[in-house]
Amino acid sequence: MPSVAVVGNSNDWSTEELMQAFRKQGAEVTLIPPLEWSSTFPGDKAMIAGKPAPEVDAWVIKDMGYGRSAGVALMLEMLRSFESAGARVFPKVSAIENAVDRYRRTVRLGRAGLPIIETRFAGSIHDAIEFVKYVETAVYKPRHNVPGEGLSLFKADDATLRANLQLLARQEGFPFYLQQFIPGLDRDLRVVVIGGEVLGGYARVALPGKWQTSPRVGGRHAVCPLTPEITSLSLQAVKACNIDYATVELAPTPDGLLVYDVNPFASYVGLKEACDVHAPTLLSEYCLSRLQQ
Repeated sequence: MPSVAVVGNSNDWSTEELMQAFRKQGAEVTLIPPLEWSSTFPGDKAMIAGKPAPEVDAWVIKDMGYGRSAGVALMLEMLRSFESAGARVFPKVSAIENAVDRYRRTVRLGRAGLPIIETRFAGSIHDAIEFVKYVETAVYKPRHNVPGEGLSLFKADDATLRANLQLLARQEGFPFYLQQFIPGLDRDLRVVVIGGEVLGGYARVALPGKWQTSPRVGGRHAVCPLTPEITSLSLQAVKACNIDYATVELAPTPDGLLVYDVNPFASYVGLKEACDVHAPTLLSEYCLSRLQQ
């Protein structure tokens, strides 16, 4: 019987369904919270929520928990030690790094030639102001993915622009991750890929007058028919990040589709509601099949 540690939250639908799917296939499953990870040296003693990290065949990551760089870096190093000790980590630690770090992901997508939203890694207030003026409105995002959190909107005609950027610099430090804000978009598209296969796609639609599409702030899910272009871009994005499974996020702009995220930790609720596809079952099957290879 394979043993699996699922890293996620007990009140999260995707995590709970994934655990049930593993159990139905005969796996022994342990839920691991994505917070309170610690490591002690010498000895490389890994502790999670005050208990020794379990010895399991596989770690399946559904939530990294930490939004700030230090917490994410610690979790990645601990997962890397589990990987070195012989456990399988899904996705691979190197792939998680490629996806969860917005700097690294943007570089990989850009160098692969994929169409992406204009982005600036701004190393100073002056550089940030110049970019905001160039694109007129920019969105600041934290370096590591935190769903719907930590986002700020900056406008070139705002008299408090410099003061707001200076405050952000004191709170978060440089460089800033800034992306062009594309007005008029009321939705984004999401495509779920597992093991090189596209399972389906859906749209997230913002409330009228709002710019964020996340259900956390009132957005809703809708059907998104897959086109050859959507499918091709999604597969290319996953390949660029060298990741086993992820939800690829696309922006349908007036100038065409743009890739702006490759997220292995996205919820699978939207896919179930829009396409009636149960991704947790398919993900558990994929992980267990890889364990046998």
